[in-house]
Amino acid sequence: MKTTFPFCLNINIICKYVAFALSIRIQSADTNKTISKMYRTVYFFCLFFTLLCGGVFANICDVCDCQSAGGRVFSITCDCIATQDLHLTSSMMMKVESTNMVIIRNCQTVSIERNSFAQLDKLDTLGIQNCLRVYLATGAFSKINSLLINNVQNLSFGEMSFMGARGIKNIIINSSNITEMPHFSFYDVQGLDRFTLFNVNIDTIRTNAINISANTVGIESAEIHNIETDGIAVDATKVYIQDSEFGQQNYRSVKVKTKYQTRLLNNKFSGLFRIEITSPFVEFSKNRFESLHSSTFSTITLSRMMSNTITNGDLQNIFPLFSHKDFHSNQFYCSCQQGNLLNVTKNSPNYEILKENFCISNCSVSVFEYEVESAAKCMKDRVLEANSFCTEDRWLSKNVSSTTPREDKNRVLPPTLLQPRFLLDESPEVPVHSGSEKNILNSLAIMVGLSLMLRF
Repeated sequence: MKTTFPFCLNINIICKYVAFALSIRIQSADTNKTISKMYRTVYFFCLFFTLLCGGVFANICDVCDCQSAGGRVFSITCDCIATQDLHLTSSMMMKVESTNMVIIRNCQTVSIERNSFAQLDKLDTLGIQNCLRVYLATGAFSKINSLLINNVQNLSFGEMSFMGARGIKNIIINSSNITEMPHFSFYDVQGLDRFTLFNVNIDTIRTNAINISANTVGIESAEIHNIETDGIAVDATKVYIQDSEFGQQNYRSVKVKTKYQTRLLNNKFSGLFRIEITSPFVEFSKNRFESLHSSTFSTITLSRMMSNTITNGDLQNIFPLFSHKDFHSNQFYCSCQQGNLLNVTKNSPNYEILKENFCISNCSVSVFEYEVESAAKCMKDRVLEANSFCTEDRWLSKNVSSTTPREDKNRVLPPTLLQPRFLLDESPEVPVHSGSEKNILNSLAIMVGLSLMLRF
């Protein structure tokens, strides 16, 4: 059963145009009093009807499709057919307190004001999809289970949009552009099951913008240009950051604390790596670090580094922190200024850690080979490029899985293009899976299917 008023809506639109046309005709019909009086009567009738319908439209069901059963509304779908802009307030949500799901899609502008959903005690899911501009005001959310945002060209937040919203269990933002995450956007959000940023482009994350506690936090295929000091603070069971690119990071810009594990896979980090990680286990695999300091590992119980490329790093302090089994197939910029690594690793059996890591070059030159063969030349010339070791018998080994500089120059991360996706499409495959995530998606699919069946 639909709870809508299409007749009132259509007549209201027609009356607006008729009233405008009549206002012009009245001015030109003053010479004929009879015609002028008739025009004025119709004109005032249209104005009255417009005002009447305007009052009726205070409820969301006047502009959106409300599905009801047993006398209660259980889902609301706003397709922005009647209007391209949707402005939601708390007063519009009266008499729909029993709603479980709200879907907003295909709108030009969506504005969700303070306490818009405060009266919806049973609201489970809010989905926003395929919109040009979406604004979430301060205190917009307090009682909601899952927020799903997909394919929004310009997504913006007010300060403290989610502050204190402890009812929220899932926040998933997919394929969207965010110019700025202001201060306290996601501050003091506790008890989340899942927080995911997938295929998003963020220009700036301000100080204290994200401060969350969650079971799983994921950043995948994202591009984040600037993070201010204390911009992100995460306390989670599991964190994964994958296929993403980070611009310049300020001092202490990101703090990650996990109870179980943290995984950084195939990312690019510009400038000095400033993510402070406190975790029992961290995996660094196939990342590209412009600059990496040994202090990164000071609060990590066990680290594994495999197939990473590190342009600049204090190797004399990094190598002693690892066993060769947990540190291999990485590439470094080798130079005469890096110091004598043979002395640093003399306690390692057969210098395995130096033999299993390589210099950035067009061929396979291990750090051990560079150290042995460059000693005399470095003392003489003080400059020795690793490519000078590239002879016919030293082509890149198949065992080295990280990219060479030539490949790396032409290799790009997955683009963060805005590609339309179905709101309830399967979530992207991630390294860590949660049974609760599958339950959420299954329940959403069932609810949408029910909605469609009742609609037709």
